[in-house]
Amino acid sequence: MEQFSTLAVLVLLVVIAKEFRRSNAIVKENDDITLKKFHRFRTLRMQYLEPLVAIIIVGTLVATDIANSFLHIFAIAAGVILGIWFGAYRAKTTYIRAYPKYKAVVLHTNKEAALSLAALIVIKIFAEQDILPETGVFPIIVAFLLGLLLVESLARVYMVKRYYDRDSSKKE
Repeated sequence: MEQFSTLAVLVLLVVIAKEFRRSNAIVKENDDITLKKFHRFRTLRMQYLEPLVAIIIVGTLVATDIANSFLHIFAIAAGVILGIWFGAYRAKTTYIRAYPKYKAVVLHTNKEAALSLAALIVIKIFAEQDILPETGVFPIIVAFLLGLLLVESLARVYMVKRYYDRDSSKKE
């Protein structure tokens, strides 16, 4: 299962990279798109693909972790609740504007995005190498973080799409 998830993540990253290049090409070809420092132009398709990476990486770990302990279910649930809040917060702090003509948005780069990505990578590496401690409070903390990471990107993309829809309807 771990090999499948790694392969699926790599395929998704290739598709996301292509969408990233497409976004950059749209910006270069169109003078009506203005970006400030730390702003990034992203298609909605790219936004929709990003949570799939978290679901593949974290989802398999959550499924395994739930079987470990009943207490982990509560830790994961608490992480999910915080993840929804954190995703909505990130959307609110990163969303700049909609470009309905290109089905895209402008987002502000921030530290939280880098931290989320780093956490995903670290957890995946540690889990695949089987080097996470299995006793004490650490597994409960990991279960909490898994729950948070599982839904944070979904909540963020959901809210970005809501902001996009709101702004798109104003422009029509």
